[in-house]
Amino acid sequence: MSEPAVHPISVPNPYFEGTNSVYFIEGEPLTLIDSGMCFDDARDVLEQALGEIGYRFEDIGRVILTHKHVDHVGQAAEIQQRSGAKVYIHRDDRDEVQAMGEGHREFVGDIRRLLVDWSTPPADVEALAGSMERNGWKARSVVAEELNDGDVIPMGTAELEVIHTPGHTPGCICLRMGRHLFTGDTVLPDISPNVGGGDLRGTGLLRTFFESLERVRDLQQDDTLAMPGHGPPFPE
Repeated sequence: MSEPAVHPISVPNPYFEGTNSVYFIEGEPLTLIDSGMCFDDARDVLEQALGEIGYRFEDIGRVILTHKHVDHVGQAAEIQQRSGAKVYIHRDDRDEVQAMGEGHREFVGDIRRLLVDWSTPPADVEALAGSMERNGWKARSVVAEELNDGDVIPMGTAELEVIHTPGHTPGCICLRMGRHLFTGDTVLPDISPNVGGGDLRGTGLLRTFFESLERVRDLQQDDTLAMPGHGPPFPE
């Protein structure tokens, strides 16, 4: 069985990572894994990249989100509005993407309080929290279907297997299609995922993250190609 073409697309991100990696799969239906930030530059780059391979937002039939963070969810609402695409995310992150604006405001408030408690200089508190406010407020809530560990998503000539890998967020997933392993922010090539930074009220997240890394390690094959949420694909 042949696999559909996979197109990595790098879109701008105003945070320290610099870019997000999203993946367009020419399956049935046309599928986007993650969607980048919700600001004009990211949307324009994503639209241009799709146009270069002959597609538009309106052609996308499905968006699969590897987790709930705003830099991965940002364009999902607009794509859904313009194309009618179904959006999918693990059940443990689903509530947050369906209340995206309100949830982001609460998160930034938690960040402010923690930084003050940690005696962070006021100017640094404002620099960080202010950046998060400016770059997150435009994210809109999206109607999402839930995914669960072990779900198999038909892609026409292939399938995507859902692998729950919590730690970075409770609902982080990886997706496997043949030799392609879409790792989201669970496995990155050049930086370490933050663990707990996006779930300030959780406990035991580092242990959970290490358990997820062990699970991903066990998926490795000689020809595995990791497709991360930031940075280029790399052999695992």
